Amino acid sequence: MKQIRLTYYLLFSLSFLFLAPAMINAQDNFVNKYSRKNNDNTLKLAYIEHDSENTTVYVQYLGNTNVGTYTGLYLNNFRIMDRETGDEYKPVETGFLPTTVDGKFFVYNGETILYLPIAFKRLPSRVKNIDLVEGEGSAGATYSFTFRNIRIDRSVNVEDEFMEEMFTMPTPYAATIYSYFNATIDLYVRGTLLAKLDRYFKDKNTKPNCGQFGTVTILTPRNEPIPMLGMAEKDGKKLSWDFKVTPLDASFGECKKFSLSGSK
Repeated sequence: MKQIRLTYYLLFSLSFLFLAPAMINAQDNFVNKYSRKNNDNTLKLAYIEHDSENTTVYVQYLGNTNVGTYTGLYLNNFRIMDRETGDEYKPVETGFLPTTVDGKFFVYNGETILYLPIAFKRLPSRVKNIDLVEGEGSAGATYSFTFRNIRIDRSVNVEDEFMEEMFTMPTPYAATIYSYFNATIDLYVRGTLLAKLDRYFKDKNTKPNCGQFGTVTILTPRNEPIPMLGMAEKDGKKLSWDFKVTPLDASFGECKKFSLSGSK
């Protein structure tokens, strides 16, 4: 399966939307709207929200890729660059989205738009024009999350429109699978190889976080069980795990966790 390099914050807890004080001046708490698509029309920069603590970039995954049922995503050195000073700002929260190719995160391809929020520490008020850059920022990079020459305009605030769209978007659901078993486990969904679970947690008291390095995470707009099959070989013996995972509402940073231990 082709691995997509995503730059993203995946499923950052949207609880802050409910917590922002209504009395905050629009100059301090505002949202700008954009409509910038990447080269192959799989990602779109939709909104940038500025609240008292964070600047949050909302990238829409448009769900129209043709590389299989699930698409692998990860963030490749995603950052904000001030076009005037060259100052760089790195994300402080990426949710489930991993920041290396070894991280395993997969989003369902069903022509369903899902938000991928990426949070940065609140940008200084002096920052007016920015580039959102992934990797080297090559304009020809497939699945690039690079969007250049973005203006931050404090005189324009589309917070009401932003809030309305957020609450009408399909709910994202997530599941995270991990292993306590010392073997490389091939994970299949409906007969299609999804990923290799090639790391494990030695201590069975360890409870990984959603999307933590060493796990496999699935993001989907469907609130229904995902049939999965795990296959491995250990000491000449073939092992298998046949199970279903029902993902949890990921809007508030939740996921269904499923551990593999021993053979089934």
